[in-house]
Parts: sequence; C-alpha cells; structure tokens
Amino acid sequence: GIGWGSILYLSALSNIDISLYDVANIDGANRLQKMQHIAWPAILPTVSVLLILNAGSILNTDFTKILLMQNDTNRSQLEVISTFVFHEGIERGRFEYATAVNLFISVIAFMLVYGTNAVVRKISPENNLW
Repeated sequence: GIGWGSILYLSALSNIDISLYDVANIDGANRLQKMQHIAWPAILPTVSVLLILNAGSILNTDFTKILLMQNDTNRSQLEVISTFVFHEGIERGRFEYATAVNLFISVIAFMLVYGTNAVVRKISPENNLW
C-alpha cells in the first residue's frame, strides 16, 4: 500500500500552487512552516479519505500465508479470524457458522469506517465522506 499511497499523496501535493511557496520564502518561512501551513492543508482531504477507507481493512490479514504456515502443532498460535472461518466453513462443513462469523467481522469493519468518518467529521467537517 505504500506505493499506491505515495502516488495519491504526490498527486495531492502536485496541485499546490508554486506561488504559495515563493510567498512563504519571501516571508521567511522555514521548511517546517511550509509543510505545516502549505503542504499539510493541501493533502488533508486525501489523508482523511484514505484514513476512512483503510479503517475497515484493519481486521484483514494475509489469509494465504498464514494458512500455508499452519500445521497441527502450531495451529493454536497461528489461528486468525480468516483461517478460523476457512476451517469451520470448508473443512468442517459448518457454512452457516462461518458465514455468521464473517458477517460479524463485516459489521465490525463497517462500524470502524463509520466511527472514523464521525471523528473526521468532528475534526474537519469538509473532509468527511458522508
């Protein structure tokens, strides 16, 4: 995600008018003041949207790598929600239970996204999603 994020942030920074930096140089602003008063307000909407959208993916893990590393001796230490749903749904055939667990995780992820949007709305009302 670092590469995609850097593309988004660089595109937000490229929209800044260069004359703002020239004026800040004339006023005697140092690099930190330029970042604080010019660059940060320019990328704040991008930061807000990416924070809201990434809040729901906190509970996601790399399911494949963890599943491939599991065996009978280390399964209790490497059990995550995704592998638990896989073992319950596919191996044991309890599809309804695995679906309920996954639905519960989706509800928690939605609550995280909604809560993050509410926090962004309190801090900066013009940068929230809804």
